[in-house]
Amino acid sequence: MEYNLYPPSDVLKASMKGELDINEYYNSIGKQLMNLGQKKGGLSNSSGKKMNKKIAKLEKDIDLLKKYRNRIQILDEGKKRLFGTGYTQPKMVRGNMVI
Repeated sequence: MEYNLYPPSDVLKASMKGELDINEYYNSIGKQLMNLGQKKGGLSNSSGKKMNKKIAKLEKDIDLLKKYRNRIQILDEGKKRLFGTGYTQPKMVRGNMVI
């Protein structure tokens, strides 16, 4: 199946440039997973070798998307740590002067 997903390295670059919202992208992957799960559930009610092959293919696609989603989540956490607000030390104030 074709999912039109960004390579993980491009996800981080696009999110840093502001071209991609990682949260929306992450949610769209979740929706794709939900749709695949519904298809798999519909097929699991019927039996036969042909259906078992389709179910196995859907399971592989589901596992692949789950691994991709987990990798994207790691990239998002790394972005927050590397390029987040950062830590600045509070300035000491003595009287009217900032030291």
